[in-house]
Amino acid sequence: MTGISPIGIITGLEREARCLTPPAMSLADCDGSLVPPVLYAAVGGNAAQIRQSIQLMVDLGCRGILSFGIAAGLDRILKPGDLVLAGTVELPTGDLIRTNAAWRQQLRQMAKIERIKVEQGPVIGLDDVISSSLEKVRLHAATAAMAADMESHIVAFEARKHGLPFMVVRAIADPFDHEVPWVAWDALTPTGKPKVGQVLGRLALRPYQLPALIRIALDSRKAMKGLEALGSLDGGRFGFIG
Repeated sequence: MTGISPIGIITGLEREARCLTPPAMSLADCDGSLVPPVLYAAVGGNAAQIRQSIQLMVDLGCRGILSFGIAAGLDRILKPGDLVLAGTVELPTGDLIRTNAAWRQQLRQMAKIERIKVEQGPVIGLDDVISSSLEKVRLHAATAAMAADMESHIVAFEARKHGLPFMVVRAIADPFDHEVPWVAWDALTPTGKPKVGQVLGRLALRPYQLPALIRIALDSRKAMKGLEALGSLDGGRFGFIG
């Protein structure tokens, strides 16, 4: 192990993981003989995979956990590519878990120095895709959450269970008034790879959803640029001190 306390990063997509600055290493490639400063796992929103990955990260000595990736925008002020640091994460049960304030403030300061704009506010974790704009409006009204994703609530719960500081960094891929087309639902494998064949097969059934699919792809590209900007800070450690 290096002299620096490593951190573990959970992403949904392999593409999100590529926004992290080297020498971030995939958890699957780490044999434990030399643990790098940053370990990541792309889990495709799979709850069991998230829990297993965090347990392995803890076993390898990770001292902080980060939920990192794209999200659905719920607040009207958020546009594709906007970045959100969560102050709290709401679980599907309604429970709130606070992110680590010191870590969050350190990253906000680093982002400010680099002139990277970030918003701070609550994020909600969901077990299922939120696809319609009406659902997003209702969820924001009910919870005041700025954004929603499918990993952060599990990351928050597991980090609390292990007594570790955690943080959430999310970039908006689909804002409140954009709908996720059916062809893009459940489009990831448990390791965060796109199910290209499934998407193409569904598109053949509903070709009229192609414009919406193209739009979400373009919006996701903006989100990835935002993630790359933050992922390049502090050697991919996001200001973690531990």
